[in-house]
Amino acid sequence: MIQAADERKQTLPTAAQAEPVRLEEQHGPRSPSGRVLLTEVTEARRGVIAAVLQERGHDVANCADSEAVMRRAKTVTPDVVILDVELPHGQPEQCLRALKRCYQTSSVSIVLACPKGFDRRRLAELIQEGGSAILTKPYTRQQLLEIVQAAIERARTLRADMAIELGAQSVPSQRVESNNSLFSRPIFCVMHNDRPQLTRYLLRPGSVAVESDYFGLPNYKPVGSGHDPVDFNLLSVMVCPKCLFASAHAGYFLDPADRKARRHHVDSATLRALEANAAFRQELFAKHSPEFFSEKRNAGDARLALELAVRCSNILHDQNRFSLSMELLRLGNYHLSLAKLSEESDPAAARKHRMTAVDPLKRAISVLGGAGRAKAAHQLVALGAALGDPIMARHYLTLLADLEADAPLTEKEEIQPYLQRARDAMEHLPKA
Repeated sequence: MIQAADERKQTLPTAAQAEPVRLEEQHGPRSPSGRVLLTEVTEARRGVIAAVLQERGHDVANCADSEAVMRRAKTVTPDVVILDVELPHGQPEQCLRALKRCYQTSSVSIVLACPKGFDRRRLAELIQEGGSAILTKPYTRQQLLEIVQAAIERARTLRADMAIELGAQSVPSQRVESNNSLFSRPIFCVMHNDRPQLTRYLLRPGSVAVESDYFGLPNYKPVGSGHDPVDFNLLSVMVCPKCLFASAHAGYFLDPADRKARRHHVDSATLRALEANAAFRQELFAKHSPEFFSEKRNAGDARLALELAVRCSNILHDQNRFSLSMELLRLGNYHLSLAKLSEESDPAAARKHRMTAVDPLKRAISVLGGAGRAKAAHQLVALGAALGDPIMARHYLTLLADLEADAPLTEKEEIQPYLQRARDAMEHLPKA
């Protein structure tokens, strides 16, 4: 019999110790059970892990490889897949892509079981493909049960959101009366069970021309008569009116009209961290104008929205360093956007925001790949030139050139525009 004196320090038992314990006595009443597909490269451990989960009341199916997972998932939609990243021959990647690209199984929570010291870049890539949580080996019984329960709750929340989507597909985008270059439609903040509503603004196709400045931020220019001018930089950050959660990424909100958008689930620990910061966001929000939530948001309101997004982005990344590594790139771009909005009114503040953007962009390069890494490198070249740091600018220009040279043909086309902009930034940006 396994002793339960210190559940948090006890690792999973060996096969010889697999006799189940009465978990309800140790942990209180059973939580709602779920359907789990389990992969584990070690067959003996697979049986032990399954026994622990079954004792808690979960329906567990052992799968020897990713093919078995995909075959089972077609017949019974699981809540959770525990996917061993040490499966051979790219099986984890194949499994993630197959599950996440099928609408029927896209809500399944995929927990990545990985050893300590597993390659960070590959782990980040697996998260980008759809992994929702990390279970580091060796893990304890308690850690296993907690992460599986959280994953079940995540899957059920996503299914509920999908039901909202299916029931609201007819909600169309509406033209904004005061500006015919904009559409709007209702979206919902998923940080609350009651899903408070806010407005998402979108550019009407063909209404403005979009060009990138030296920092890779968009400039919006009218294309001709018949379209109202609009600076979408003022409206790009969405803010929940109830909790003031803010982000420029639509994946943190529920948009019933956009079923293709990939949404990020926010776990309970992150929600608690966001809630703990809510009073500070409310204090910051005291400066808003009456038109903050409308299409008439001014530059001051836009700066406030970006400051709220910075606070939320920091929390999102701190709580999810592997799964939300893209937040580093967003965080850097929030500061670049704040610099852009402050350039004329407060040059000192603009310079400070550009200096602040350097650190998250450098960290983004170490964990991102592809276009995300190329964009961060280009922005660091531009920042080096703007801040009078030619050594930094040349370093990241060289890195970007090497990245383009070594990239497969499928990625070169994505990287080349960033390389050209970086070269332009070196030649034309004024030095501080």
